[in-house]
Amino acid sequence: MTERRSSSPETGPSPSARDSPPTLHPLLTSSLLILTVIASVAALKTARDLVLPVVLAILFSLVLSPVVRWLRRRRVPEPVGAALVVFGAVGLCAAGVATLSGPVSDFIARAPATLAVAETKLRALVQPLAVLQRTAARVESVTTALSSATPPRVALASPGIVARWSARTIAASVAVFSIVFLTYFLLASGPMFRKKLADVLPGRFERSRFTMLLDEIELATSHYLLLALIINSGVAVATATGLWLVGMPNAPLWGLLAGILNFVPYLGALTTMALLALAVVVSPGSTGHEMLAPVVFLGIHLVESNLATPTILGRKLPLSAIAIFAALIFWGWLWGILGVAIAVPLTVVMKITCDHVPGLQRLGTLLND
Repeated sequence: MTERRSSSPETGPSPSARDSPPTLHPLLTSSLLILTVIASVAALKTARDLVLPVVLAILFSLVLSPVVRWLRRRRVPEPVGAALVVFGAVGLCAAGVATLSGPVSDFIARAPATLAVAETKLRALVQPLAVLQRTAARVESVTTALSSATPPRVALASPGIVARWSARTIAASVAVFSIVFLTYFLLASGPMFRKKLADVLPGRFERSRFTMLLDEIELATSHYLLLALIINSGVAVATATGLWLVGMPNAPLWGLLAGILNFVPYLGALTTMALLALAVVVSPGSTGHEMLAPVVFLGIHLVESNLATPTILGRKLPLSAIAIFAALIFWGWLWGILGVAIAVPLTVVMKITCDHVPGLQRLGTLLND
């Protein structure tokens, strides 16, 4: 009869217990995850000038990659096709800017007269506040008299407006050149760059899953951005035509503005309508036909948002309305107006990534429509 041996403290743990990795407490794991998210958000906000051009270049490469692949099937090498697509798009943008430079210059030249008329028309609206204005002037005079006895302070001279605008222009030019050439290199490298990213992962299963994730992200974002570009171009043409028919000045400029702002869901159309209403109110000698400009744009927006966008996009945008609105707030706080413009495609990328990562599938379900 075999004798059963009981484990004693002297023998120590079994080999299987020694080889098993230590497990973290769920509370500690959640705390580490929260700290990682906070640190990542802080890093993205701090390194905005460095990260934002890279993100924009990746999004542009996703939009233009189908065209480069189409040229490759026609036996055009990828570096040549990428150069044709990227620098051709830059040339089209430059031609559009040159075409619209005349109306923009006229608008800037007439800005002082327009502001004078706006001041005259708005003065009647603020007339009931004259008493409050006189009271504020008296309080200011008393405050000035009391503070005159304080010793003078030495203030350092701040840089002038020319220096500030020059610095901003240089920074914007560097960012534009970085986006253009980084987009070109991403498109010219083709699948080689993606293969190198996949080779970093250790296992074959992880590499295949990562490749499938990149394929789905590219397909979803490129389809969405291309269809959004088509829809917003139609909005720009329809807005310019409608405003030209009602006699609105600078109709092409307003159409371009409406098409650009329409990339931002909800807020873009409201901003365009508010600007049109303000322009009609302060415009000198506004006619009855010009008063129809906000109404015309409202009709175009209703057709686009209720008929064109649901029909063309279909299920290419698997995001709920709450997720889109929350994304606008978050990316706008993180990266400003550019963050608002790219909030939707970035959220699409985040949603697809969450669907492929087992620990984040609940978040992907929360973002889903």
